[in-house]
Amino acid sequence: MKIENAVPYLGALVTDIDVKRMTDDEWKTLYQSWLDGHVLIVRAESGREWLADRLREAGAQVEYASVYRRLMHAPSPEQRAALGACVATATDAATIMTSSEAVAALDSQLEQAQDLQAWLRQGLVLASHPRIAQALVSAGYGRVQQCEPEILQVAEAIGRAGRSERGRLLAESSPR
Repeated sequence: MKIENAVPYLGALVTDIDVKRMTDDEWKTLYQSWLDGHVLIVRAESGREWLADRLREAGAQVEYASVYRRLMHAPSPEQRAALGACVATATDAATIMTSSEAVAALDSQLEQAQDLQAWLRQGLVLASHPRIAQALVSAGYGRVQQCEPEILQVAEAIGRAGRSERGRLLAESSPR
């Protein structure tokens, strides 16, 4: 990580740092290098609580600007039918989760289809961050692995899980 590349710009931090993967010591260094005690987080109507909590722990005063709204995807009848066909043929599920909020969103989308929900929970789920993996385990998903959401890493993770190269990637869930 290159904290020296973090550039304060009009009171905002412009950087290529992946803040979700920072250690506690890296956070402290970042805080000391640019925070003046006031932080505005631009977000949807909700979200970014983890970041806000870390900033508050460092003594920052955090405010939010809600500039967009996430809408829950409603699976079409064709999408539900395709998933149902996979369940009927005993095809294994492989799901990629890139958001903690997506865990609850996916469960909500499938609450009327308990068989699909159970099938996804039994399949392989690749989480892009430890907090997402924890949310999945807490929600009852059994086969959770952490994996970068990059094609090579996903293919390798599916391969390690005992699937062939032809294994199906059936769902990618991220709230919008």
